[in-house]
Parts: sequence; structure tokens; C-alpha cells
Amino acid sequence: MFKRFLLIYLGCAAVLTLLLFMFAHYDEKMRVAQLATSELRYVGVARERAEKDFEAAEGDLRIIANMDEMRQYVNTGDSQHADRVADYFLLLARGRQHYNQLRYLDERGQEIIRVNFSEGKPVLVAEKELLNKSSYYYFHNTMQLTRDEIFVSPLDLNVEHHQVEVPYRPVIRFATPVFDSAGRRKGVVVLNYIADEMLQHFQLAMQGSVSGGGMLLNRDGYWLSSPHHDDEWGFMLGKKELTFGHDYPDAWQAISSQESGTLRTAQGLFAFATARPLMFDEHPTMDPSRIDQPEQYKRYAVGYNWKVVSVVPQDVISAGAFFNKPGGQLLSLAAYFLLALGAFAVVISSERHKAAEYALQELALLPEMAPGPVMRVDKAGVICLANTACKELYSMDSIEGMSIFEAIPDLARTDFEEMFGPDENILQVETDIGDAHYFFVLRNDADNKYVFAYGADISPIKLLEEQVRQAQKMEVVGQLAGGIAHDFNTLLGVILGYSDMLRDTLPENSLGRKNIDAILNAGKRAKALVRQLMDFSRLGTNKQEPLQLAALVRESIKLLQPSLPETIIIQQDIREKTASIHGNAVQIGQVILNLCMNAADAMGEKQGVLQISLKESAVDASMAHARNVPAGAYMQLTIADNGCGMSKEILTHVFEPFFTTKEVGRGTGLGLAVVHGIVKSHGGFVVVESEPGKGTQFHVYLPKSRELWVRSGVTGA
Repeated sequence: MFKRFLLIYLGCAAVLTLLLFMFAHYDEKMRVAQLATSELRYVGVARERAEKDFEAAEGDLRIIANMDEMRQYVNTGDSQHADRVADYFLLLARGRQHYNQLRYLDERGQEIIRVNFSEGKPVLVAEKELLNKSSYYYFHNTMQLTRDEIFVSPLDLNVEHHQVEVPYRPVIRFATPVFDSAGRRKGVVVLNYIADEMLQHFQLAMQGSVSGGGMLLNRDGYWLSSPHHDDEWGFMLGKKELTFGHDYPDAWQAISSQESGTLRTAQGLFAFATARPLMFDEHPTMDPSRIDQPEQYKRYAVGYNWKVVSVVPQDVISAGAFFNKPGGQLLSLAAYFLLALGAFAVVISSERHKAAEYALQELALLPEMAPGPVMRVDKAGVICLANTACKELYSMDSIEGMSIFEAIPDLARTDFEEMFGPDENILQVETDIGDAHYFFVLRNDADNKYVFAYGADISPIKLLEEQVRQAQKMEVVGQLAGGIAHDFNTLLGVILGYSDMLRDTLPENSLGRKNIDAILNAGKRAKALVRQLMDFSRLGTNKQEPLQLAALVRESIKLLQPSLPETIIIQQDIREKTASIHGNAVQIGQVILNLCMNAADAMGEKQGVLQISLKESAVDASMAHARNVPAGAYMQLTIADNGCGMSKEILTHVFEPFFTTKEVGRGTGLGLAVVHGIVKSHGGFVVVESEPGKGTQFHVYLPKSRELWVRSGVTGA
């Protein structure tokens, strides 16, 4: 009896172990793929931030070198022109606040103008304190450049009196030559750019990464930014061992020779990209032969680039495995325990029914208690034996005699025939059966007479994979909005600064001054819009307060109506007694305008009706569970049109970032993604109903907050 129990249990345990092994392999493969995709996205965003932060410096240099006052000064030497250049240096330092020095050196290397930015304000250095910089490498190298070429130094720490300044100040020097009207070099303009803000932007871009923070490396693998600050600036501090290549030799060999990608070693998962913030292909950098500096500074100049790297340690990857979690281990032990109980029950039954011994021996290879389908198939592809789970899967009383190619539609006949070779073979097949997605493992027996097929329903894993992918797509929208707003804000700063300077040169009440005032007003409104865009990029952190939704909807309709075609009629059904919500008025107004403008686009030039209604609605337990929100009372805002409508396939993608059905140039694909993010941050959800040719309805559900109005003494909600 004990021997029979061991035979049955060990056979079933082998099958269960194989299935668990295959599941563990598949689970790790999917988790690593998801981690690689996510980390590569973070690395890409951080690379873009690092490359774009220096664009303003290039524009500032070109403006200074070519401005009329500078040209007049180098032509005539008139001190009045020099004073105006100094005034511009002060204005630029006050506006930028990331240049700690702005200097003009004449052709002898003598400082003519120097503005230091210290303690939050720019200071013009007195003439007696100006120094001669003719012996410095950046002066020599810049004086050899042609018009509009720009010299850039490596990113290193500021050095004062041959000592690294403490606290550390990362700095890059930008310089360009200045020419007079005859084309002669008359000196150089030098900007010392303090890179603290750029490094902060880099780390902010990597927030949320599983790695815990990104690494910024120079071309030799020294850390410029790291989650472990003690590793940074080794080449400036005489610590040659503090390199990425020293800690991760195998990974650095691949990262240093490739542009971007992911790789996995015994130390973990690496995602990396190459940043070229100084545009080496366009602008010359230092020539090491011309640098009169210690040897350790020379090798960082040529082919200047950085490596942005994310490292997910192996122990973090392993910790996420299903079988390394307490719940997974408990379920695995429970499965083996139940298998033992089942084997024991079979043995007891076999003792009472000797005639069923053959069937019990078959079940040792084909466990009846397996939760998934198990089949034995002969060389002709005919199913000879199947467990109960097979019969339930195919809704048949008996599937013996059925073709294995009918049971597993995606199984290739040639692959099946190769299973009957001289060696042990294992084949994996994924296929759809009804509404479920199954994973089958096929193995030939020792006698090479049959093939055993073991199946498992992996539909929940596929669903989870799709949900994670969708969440990652929505997450990038906020980061993208913040990046765009930052770059646009830089451009607006230049426009407003120059407009203000031009305004001061025009007489009072002149037409030109009025035109400049109009430009300034428009620029200030644009900066306000940029602030709203930057607020949106941090959804969930904006201030929310009790809000009368009905009044906000009416105000939005008044704002919207003048921009709609005359062929569109607006019908309103806004209940006066509707309750209030707790939210941000700017963001909710953005939701209303986005949905209304989408409805107008769907109706086009034909006669259309835009219906806007607001009412109270109850969300029951089943609907709340499906939308992952609490059940209770909600405000239901419905925006409907009688436009072209959408197919079921399009409806599955409407909230994805960058998905649009409009022609090129008319839409970015971010509108509905923004709507989804705002409503979700307010604790609500969106339901879409649409059919081709019958129009579309968007139902926005936002939780009520009537009690907030009662506590605050407001009764008109």
C-alpha cells in the first residue's frame, strides 16, 4: 500500500512540479520584461531632461556675442557700450540664476566685465578686482574657434585656488569668441553654468523607478549623480576606484560600447541610454593637446557624452517572484499537501476495488485531480485518455478520440511529430480556448509511444500584464507635460526679457510701446497657462476644495459657446439642487472643455446637438467594484453628441496616451488621457458609450461631498 502511494504521489508531484516550474519561469520572464520596459522609459525621460537643460546657455552665448552693444564696444572701445553690456549681464544673471559668473575677456585674456551671482543677486565686479585669464585653457581654446562656434568644458566640480570648492558646486563652462566688424577676434564671452538644477531634474525624472534612483556617468564611468552620494566625483577627489566599471565590470563593458538598451547579469537588470547634452557633433570641445591642466582632467573632453543608467539588483528581482512571497509559498505547500491527500484517497480506493487498479496506474501519469486539462495522445494525434478538467473545458462527456490539433488549435503538426524522436522532448504552446488563454506543456513518455499534454489557464496573468501596461502608459503623461512646460517656460523667459528691454527704449504713448505692451501681456498669460500645465503634471498634489459643480459647468458652457460652429446647438439639463464635489476647479473645467471640444470635432460641419446634463447618481457595489471606487452617491456629468461615433475597437484605446483618430496635425492624442487622469485623481471614473453613426456619450462620475458644504455653513448646493 505504501509503495503504491509513493508511486502515485511521486508521479503527481512530478507533474505539479513541472507545472510550477514552468509557471515560475514564465512569471520571471514577464516580470523582467515589464521591469526592463519600465526602467528603459525612466532612463529615456531622464536622458531627455539632461540633454535639454543646457539649451538656454547656447542661445544666451550667441545673443551676447552678436548683440549690437557688444559689437559697438569691440569696434570703438567706448565705455558707454561696455556699461550697457554689463547691464545686460546683470539682467541675464538675475533672470537665469544658474550662472554663477558671466564674463567678457579681451583678446589678451584680461577680464573687462565680470558679473558674479552670489547670495541670490548679481554683482558687477569692480575694475580693480578683474583678473587676467590668459593662461587658462578655456581662453586659449575659445580664441581658436570661428564665429558662432561654442566651446564647452566637461561637467566637474568648481575649483578655487587649486582646491575643490566645498560644498561641491558642479559646473560647466560655455564660451564663444567675439569678433569686430572687420572679422578680427576681440575676446571671448564665458558663462559658468552651475549644474545643481540639472542634476536635481535628473533625479526627479528617475523618481518612481524600481531601482531607487538613476545614475549619471561620464564617459569613463565616474559617477556624476548617484543614489549613493559618496560614490560621486571620484575623478575630482583622487579616488580612481570609484567607477561604475569597478563595481559592475560585466555591465560596463556592454554599456560603454552601446547606445542604449537593457541587459541582465548576475548582479541584476540594467537599463541605459547615452546622453549628449553638449552636442559634440555640432560644437567643438577641448583638444587635450591644448589644455594646460593636470593629466586627470584631459581625458574627459573629447567625444563628450554621459551614460544614464538604472540598476535593479538581483535580490529585488527575486523578491518579486511569486514563490518567494509568503502567500506563494503557502499555496505551493498547500498544493503538495492536497496532492498527498488525493494520492492517499486513491490508494484506499484501490484497496477496496482491485478491478480499478489499471485505471489508478494511469492516473499516476495523468492526475485526475490536476486543476487543468491533462491528456494522453498517440502518434496519430488522437486523444486516448483525458481527465475531468478536459471534459469540462471542452464541454463534452468524453473527448477520447478527438484530434489533439482540434483540442489545441495553435499546435503545429510538424512540431507534434518531432515529439516522437529518440530523445526526451518538451514543447510549449499558448492558445485561446473560448474566452480563456491556455498554456500547454507537451512531453513524450519513456517508451516513445505517447505524448502527455498538461494545460493551465493563464488568462489572469495576461489580464494583469495588460493592466500594468495600461497603467504605465498613463503614468508617462504627467512626466511629459512637466517636461514640455519647463522647456516652454524657458522660451517665454527670453521673450519677456527682451520685450521688456525693448519697451524701455521706446517713448511713452508711442505706437511701438503699445505693441510691446500687448506682447508682454500675452506672454504673461502664456506663463499662467504654463503654470497650469505644470500643475497638471503633478496631478493629485493640487489643492482641492468644496466646489459647486453646477455653477462650474454653466461657466464652462459660456466660455465654450463662442468657439463652437453655428451649426451646433447646446442643450443643457443641469439640476439646480445637485450636490457639490471636493475638487480643483481648473482641472474639472479642463475635463468639461476637452470633452465638449471632442464632441464638436465629432459632429464636424453638419447640424449637430451637444447635450450637457448634470444629476445625482448612485453607484452600487457591483459597479464600484468594477471601477475600483467606493460605492455611494456621485455626481454624473454627461456630455453627448450625435456625431460619427466610435467602433468597439477604438473604444478600447480612447484613454491611451497619443492615441487619436484625427488626421495628422489636428490632434496630439493627449486630450482623453488628460481627462482620465484628472477624473481618477478626484476619486471618480469615466464611462463611454458609442456606436458608429449614432454619436457618443461620456459619463463622468465624481463623488459627492455634500457634508463638506453643510459643515462649512453653505446650504445652496
